[in-house]
Amino acid sequence: ISVDGMNGESTKKQNASDEYKQVQLAEQVRNIALLDGIHQHLSRSEGQNSLLGIISQHVCLLFGINHCILFLHDKASDRIHAISGQSQPPQLAELSIPLTAGRSLVSDALLNKQMTHSFDDDVKLLSIVDRQLIGITGQEGIVCLPMTANNITLGTLILGADITQFENLQKQQTLLMRFVNEVAHTISVNNLSGSAPAQAAQQANPLEQKIREVLHEVRNPLS
Repeated sequence: ISVDGMNGESTKKQNASDEYKQVQLAEQVRNIALLDGIHQHLSRSEGQNSLLGIISQHVCLLFGINHCILFLHDKASDRIHAISGQSQPPQLAELSIPLTAGRSLVSDALLNKQMTHSFDDDVKLLSIVDRQLIGITGQEGIVCLPMTANNITLGTLILGADITQFENLQKQQTLLMRFVNEVAHTISVNNLSGSAPAQAAQQANPLEQKIREVLHEVRNPLS
């Protein structure tokens, strides 16, 4: 039957295209709804360990991944440092990777601003630090997701996954990257990417300011 100048076959193709677009639209609306709740939860994070806990919770709920590691960039040393959570090995906090090409999948993801993973490579050919991370997650491989905001490098989120989970992540890549962007936004707004020495310096600043005020008050009567 001709409809608006189209024959029956063309009409079927048009209807199929419309249905596909509706499915895509429904998926986008679902993703926006999910991310809105995540945004509110992330905005309530207090400190790096709190942020890691919230990230781990939502990575599990959204993608079925139970193992994630957070690396944050320290601008002063130009290295990325792992954040150790309560359920993770304490030696993880000692992991520090220079932000140079070829040193690790973790640094390459951040430098190239694109997802990297270990599933196309022979594990034996990976760098020592990448093999360490796979061992820490206890999974077949790792997926490294770069976090940037306003062209500022913030860090890398590592997900430990098996091959089935990795294939599912690829299918959900749009939602995955939007989730990572929400995390990056939270880190940027709350200034959570500072290293431990930088945070210690920030804590020392109020004391230093107080000392200066006292010295100023002492100088006045002496003068």
